[in-house]
Amino acid sequence: MKKLIKTGKTAALPFFLLSVILLSACTPPTPPADTTESTQPRVTEEVTTQVAEKNVSISGIRNLNTAPAVADSHKDEAGSSSLELDFRNAVSIRATKLGTNTAFYPRIKKLSDGSFILFYNTGQTGPSIKYMKSADGVEWGESKFLAESESLEGGDRSLYATADAVELANGDLLVVYSYRTEKTYTKDLSKSGIALRISKDKGESWSEPRSIYVGMNWEPHLLQDKNGTVYCTFTHTAPYVHLYGYNNTIRSSGAAIVRSTDNGETWTPEVTGAPYTAQRVMQSYIGMLDGRKIFNDQMPVMLQLNSGKLMIACESRQLDNKYYISIGYSDDGWAKELGIEEVGPSERSTNLFRGAGPYLAQFPSGETVLSYAYNSFLTKIGNAEGKSFGAEDKPFVAISSACMWGTLEPDTDHSVIGAFEDKRTVNNQSITFITYGSMYLNHRINAKNTSTAITADPADWSNNTDALFVGSVSQAQSTYRFAHSGDKVTVLVERLDRELTDGDKDIIFLAGEGASTFVKITVNAEGVDRVQSFDGKSYKNVDKDSVPFAVNTVTEGDKDGRGYVVEFSLDKSLIPGLGDVLMVNAQLANEDDGEKFENDTFAYTTLTDVSTWQPVVLDK
Repeated sequence: MKKLIKTGKTAALPFFLLSVILLSACTPPTPPADTTESTQPRVTEEVTTQVAEKNVSISGIRNLNTAPAVADSHKDEAGSSSLELDFRNAVSIRATKLGTNTAFYPRIKKLSDGSFILFYNTGQTGPSIKYMKSADGVEWGESKFLAESESLEGGDRSLYATADAVELANGDLLVVYSYRTEKTYTKDLSKSGIALRISKDKGESWSEPRSIYVGMNWEPHLLQDKNGTVYCTFTHTAPYVHLYGYNNTIRSSGAAIVRSTDNGETWTPEVTGAPYTAQRVMQSYIGMLDGRKIFNDQMPVMLQLNSGKLMIACESRQLDNKYYISIGYSDDGWAKELGIEEVGPSERSTNLFRGAGPYLAQFPSGETVLSYAYNSFLTKIGNAEGKSFGAEDKPFVAISSACMWGTLEPDTDHSVIGAFEDKRTVNNQSITFITYGSMYLNHRINAKNTSTAITADPADWSNNTDALFVGSVSQAQSTYRFAHSGDKVTVLVERLDRELTDGDKDIIFLAGEGASTFVKITVNAEGVDRVQSFDGKSYKNVDKDSVPFAVNTVTEGDKDGRGYVVEFSLDKSLIPGLGDVLMVNAQLANEDDGEKFENDTFAYTTLTDVSTWQPVVLDK
């Protein structure tokens, strides 16, 4: 470990687990060519001071952004928000642990005691459902059957699939799943339905299963709203099959609900047989087939927004077998029931973009998150009303692209877990296991107005935890925090890196809001390595001694705690156009075992377009 503080040379120029799988890095837009020219800033006397070593602990993103969440604090700022996967701590649960080579439809839930429970199919359509528990979301216990397939008379067997769960306000854990027979369910709709089991002890034991809906269905989902009503939303196929028979190509369907106001004891409507009609709440017309109108909107998931409004996201399958994402909304708890050939709800967005298997989440700060599959696990960020979804992102692209039917689960106030079935070929055999990881929210943060000694000790920043995060393509990851006072801006860079090499560095780009030029600071395990200004065409060197810094490196002890901390301060006059908002971009370059992971950066950012960078408000 070493620590060096440098001060002086002031510039006045106007002027960035179970297993974690390392694969190729993402490639953001190419930065402008570094055609460096020298400049001669005004300088004052230089003073270099050596100070005693001091042990430091590198924070890590999970220990930052700890200020109490303010509801909808960023509700109008979703356009600048993004998600960043914590690659280092992503987990893949392999077949030997799952007890199956074909794990599908994972649903991970975080419980109120901090533990986790994971449900999954043992095949794409069953035949069984298993679950596992974890105290910390990393180490998992034994896989157990929630619903195990059994042989039936006549050579038939039972199938169970697509479980989803919710922990109620009273602590009960409810899980629902679809059941049916393998061979006869298309002819006898009463042999299909939705089963419910309840646990009073966080999934250690379960009540006997009981049916809460009878009829052909798929993909039930659970939500308890703020008033205590529990909604079970599902793909509602049975009424159409009952009227017109089973169609092997495409079946008319929509999204329907049954609801409970007594914590799952009773459900309305009570559907025990023909005509198998629950309360339809969402469906869209997709065309005519064999002289009949065909409707769709399936695999529904429901979310209650911070405002109290309810929304449903569905995949909308078209007659040409293409899938799109559609979303519906309700202000009155789905008071209106749709007719069998009625499009609704009245407030809806239809066929927004290609995709299937949606899931929804919302941060306390307001941003909504939609995940879905279209050749990969994809996410989009929307505003606090669950609308105006931005560009798509592939947060797990450095781990896997072969994934479907993923899920989201809120983790902390600034992170959400994404999980999906991960398809690989191992020894010429197709294997499907489960991969998941936390995605951290990057959005507008604040720089405290406080005078900060340049010590490279994160403990000095204990009351200033607002941070930005990069770390989605390799085990190396960095956080960036900011403060300001008078004519100075101070930046704290904390990098976790199990293997520091000469090529490891962080590049921080800083500009004022609306600026077209910027200053670029490169740091590494030696501290500030280079300072440059970009004038729109080329880079020019700025004397790096004009940027005082301190550095601490951690190269011993637990590998997970190794890395470096660099703290530096620079004149506000070096940052082009700086007013009340500092715009920040960052790139992390890493090299592990000779493999390079360059330009890990914030999602959606373009280096030469400052408006796409992350905003940092300078507190008064």
